[in-house]
Amino acid sequence: MAFILGQLRAVAPDAEIIVTGAWDVIGFNAFNFADPLIEALNVSLASAAEAARARFANPFPILNPQADPSLETQTICTLTQLCTVGDGHPSDAGYLVLANVVFEASGYARLID
Repeated sequence: MAFILGQLRAVAPDAEIIVTGAWDVIGFNAFNFADPLIEALNVSLASAAEAARARFANPFPILNPQADPSLETQTICTLTQLCTVGDGHPSDAGYLVLANVVFEASGYARLID
């Protein structure tokens, strides 16, 4: 990721780049094992983004709430298609959540005021 972002920054030095982090569907029913791996991945992605003067949008806390495993399962089932068609891609509700996370990370709200 650092290499790719470096290349993008080199050809577009003033571009606004937003890197979207990962969420955990691979650990479904084993979140306690997989969640820390996804969190470590997101730390690495955020670091690479920062080094390239990019912004980082982290969907993990919303798609994988850590307070309660049953809530995490329910959230993943609602915000992805994992429980309906076996696909970890977002549902319509999940895409809306991702859009909001990216919008927040963008800082574009400052342009609206």
